[in-house]
Amino acid sequence: MSPVPQSSRDRILERIRRANAHATAPEQPIPRVYDRASTKRADDTLELFEERLRDYDAGVFTVHKQEIAQKAAELLQSANRRRIAIPAGLPSEWLHKDISWIPDHDLSFDVLNNVDGVMTSATVGIAVSGSIA
Repeated sequence: MSPVPQSSRDRILERIRRANAHATAPEQPIPRVYDRASTKRADDTLELFEERLRDYDAGVFTVHKQEIAQKAAELLQSANRRRIAIPAGLPSEWLHKDISWIPDHDLSFDVLNNVDGVMTSATVGIAVSGSIA
């Protein structure tokens, strides 16, 4: 019995498989030597973080916890943003009554396409890079 001719696609995929089998490099450990402390004072670290955020053209507003809802409402209303999606667990004290808050419980694309924005919180801010996570 003669071999079944392979398509060009099959020959190319077989070559890729063979090349990949030989190309696997041994795993190298990833260095995990992170800065976990700072010699800066907390105020200096916060100032650096705010500076980095402004470099990214982010608005930075200093408010107390009890002022978050009012400041968020002011910012949203001034930008004509009225329907805002929010994640589950966002503190209710951040939500002003004049904004229509839409809890995200697996919102459909249609609903998401019709909101004016999203409000969320952050767990970590990295002053050196201005990153928010």
